[in-house]
Amino acid sequence: MVRCLLIENNTNEGQRLSAMLEGFGFSCEASTAQAAHPMLMDSVPDLVLMEARDEPAVREILRLVQYHAEAGRGPVVILYAEAPSLDDVGLSIVSGASDFLVKPFDAELLQFKLEQAGLLHRPAA
Repeated sequence: MVRCLLIENNTNEGQRLSAMLEGFGFSCEASTAQAAHPMLMDSVPDLVLMEARDEPAVREILRLVQYHAEAGRGPVVILYAEAPSLDDVGLSIVSGASDFLVKPFDAELLQFKLEQAGLLHRPAA
């Protein structure tokens, strides 16, 4: 089972995204950016899905993800934001994100991105 850490401060958005991820069969743990830091110190999930914000807690999470990746056990990181600039997207990728989504996105697009990342497999036709 794919373990996912969802980092979202908005409760309604977190519930919507958790439902999507659980619909794909993922085990999803939701958290705020501040609370996620110690969680990433204890264990490394397969996926980190979080809103890209320019705040210290988000930058610290990306630093931890890079540390885990350098040790050979980094998670797939997908960031998302509403109306991001190209600089935001580029900086996210340089900082260790595997992909970037623009809100609002639906389950079909998220599924496609998870398939690209190798976390989901398209059923045989």
